[in-house]
Amino acid sequence: MRYNEQSGLLVKNANNTTFSICNRSESALKKLLVIGSITLMLLSIIGLYFYKQEFEEFYLQQTNTTAKSIVVWLLHFILLFKLFFFLYNLFLFMKYKPVNECSDNELPLCTIVVPAYNEGQLVYFTLMSVAQSHYPKDKMEIWAIDDGSTDETWYWIKKAKEKLGNRLNIHQQKCNMGKKHALAKGFKEGNGDVFITIDSDSIIEKDTLRQLISPFVNNKKCGAVAGNVRVMNKNQGIIP
Repeated sequence: MRYNEQSGLLVKNANNTTFSICNRSESALKKLLVIGSITLMLLSIIGLYFYKQEFEEFYLQQTNTTAKSIVVWLLHFILLFKLFFFLYNLFLFMKYKPVNECSDNELPLCTIVVPAYNEGQLVYFTLMSVAQSHYPKDKMEIWAIDDGSTDETWYWIKKAKEKLGNRLNIHQQKCNMGKKHALAKGFKEGNGDVFITIDSDSIIEKDTLRQLISPFVNNKKCGAVAGNVRVMNKNQGIIP
């Protein structure tokens, strides 16, 4: 999923509250986290260099028994593993390059499956965001599966059907069977060459589908693609 660096993504929750996700600040935060981590590592190395004697004395005091030696070596292993993991992620971060978008003629038929359970009005916003995607309308089919919701979810799915007409296929499970069964229904009925699953509480950007599909066209070995999921109401409290 690609984000415009010059503007934020506007998303809505079920209460019609609008949030602006500032992509420029998020990008700066990521860079700050990487720089901060590297700075801490360098400070640790510098501290170890200047206080080498004190560390050696402490090390000798703590390794005078077998049990303490085991603990110290275990901590060394954990430290090395964490360091390797950080460097590996840094390598992936530096190596990553966005995939070029495909033209309309290159894009395959895709099936978007949206399973929903007790999402209320938010499923309507999700389906609208999918329908408004910059993707050829004749190459996308949308399935909304209500997994036996006990609230007004089915009502809002039908409202979306009234708005989108034949572009949206809907189905209601007789009872709550679980997300995997709702997805299976969409997979069985869908005709797409590529299947995309989107949670019913998610709002996607207009170019999301094109960004998700392009790697399959550009790389025949590609088996799966994941989107960059971000919290819509992150400013509403500590838990979000």
